[in-house]
Amino acid sequence: MAVVCGQPGLGKTAFAVHAAHALAPHFPDGQFHLDLRGMDLQPTPPRDALARLLRALGATDVPAGTDDRSGLLRSLLRDRRVLLVLDNAADEDQVRPLLPGEGASLTLVTSRHALAGLEAVHRTELGLLRREEAVELLTRIIGLHRVTQEAQAARDLADLCGHLPLAVRIAGQRLASRPTEHIAKLATQLAEQGSRLDTLKAGSLEIRAAFALSYRQLSPQAQTVFRRSCLAHGPDFSPQTAALLADLPTRKAAGYAEDLVDAGLLQSHPTADRYRYHDLLRLFAAAQSAEEDGPEEITAAEDRAARWTLRRATAAALHFEAEYGRPPTRVTRKATPTRPPRRSAATVPGPGWWRNGPSGSVPCATPSRPAGTARSSTRRRRCTGSPTPPWTGRCGPRCSGGPPTPPGRWAAPVRWPCS
Repeated sequence: MAVVCGQPGLGKTAFAVHAAHALAPHFPDGQFHLDLRGMDLQPTPPRDALARLLRALGATDVPAGTDDRSGLLRSLLRDRRVLLVLDNAADEDQVRPLLPGEGASLTLVTSRHALAGLEAVHRTELGLLRREEAVELLTRIIGLHRVTQEAQAARDLADLCGHLPLAVRIAGQRLASRPTEHIAKLATQLAEQGSRLDTLKAGSLEIRAAFALSYRQLSPQAQTVFRRSCLAHGPDFSPQTAALLADLPTRKAAGYAEDLVDAGLLQSHPTADRYRYHDLLRLFAAAQSAEEDGPEEITAAEDRAARWTLRRATAAALHFEAEYGRPPTRVTRKATPTRPPRRSAATVPGPGWWRNGPSGSVPCATPSRPAGTARSSTRRRRCTGSPTPPWTGRCGPRCSGGPPTPPGRWAAPVRWPCS
């Protein structure tokens, strides 16, 4: 048994059908394809799918119960060499009763979900095309002559499609239906991010519809995590960011992010606890956020993330203060305010804390905010001429590579991170 999985638009069905045609000579007792309609609101029940398979195999007396039908299927396939393609599976519970069990038969299952609950299977996760492969696919659709004339435009078009086979196919079908239209014209239209998803449409083929099939299968909380996480700045985001933007506990947000990975809507980092979108899926998430979340909700989500980052950055920056944590100096005339006590290890951001922040880096590229919201902190300090690191704001000998400011002069203002 083999499972072919991956995000929407990778061509899982085409891959399985092509493999079935290539393997057909090895299975002389028949090849069968069954669409399980896993992305429909009501996928095909295993009982109905078993009835169709049994009749295709020649069974005349089909039992009424699901378990009886599953047992009969295994009996019929025990001594046969049959190739079975179960396309568009919803989950493991839908697939298990349809498996032939022991014997010489082969089952190919395609699904947008990883189907991790199925044991003893060979799992193949399809990936994106390389740039040259995407251009080759475009060439097969519109012809070598047009691609040769506009080679650079063809490469740009492949990049704008995110090297996603379905997107390249839709763009190719659109160009094929308009023989006189230049590739560069379509590439220019796709360069507009706001209308890219609407442009990737050719007849009944539409990239937005393919993504919507997976989106509507999610729970309401998972939908919120999916569409709100696109508000994070940077190429990827952490579970803490998803929790802040979705206004959920971190543990729950992390669980929903993993569900999105299993559904093929997010990509997980191989080593770090971070996630990222495919380019087109990020545009789809942004469109869903603009449609379902009001301006107040979006502003509140961004503000929560900005305030969290500011608190983390400020706590980390205090540890570069020369006097931070020292006991207060005794004075005889008037008591002066002392610095706050040094924080415990549990509350102090550890090494690499900035990689877990909402922006993925210390300098947050957040938009300017009105008065009263989170903002950067600018301070001026008197320079002591002490050899302190340049990021403390003191003009010591190592400050910015220039000569130290004479003692008693005001150093340049320091703008904290996340401005």
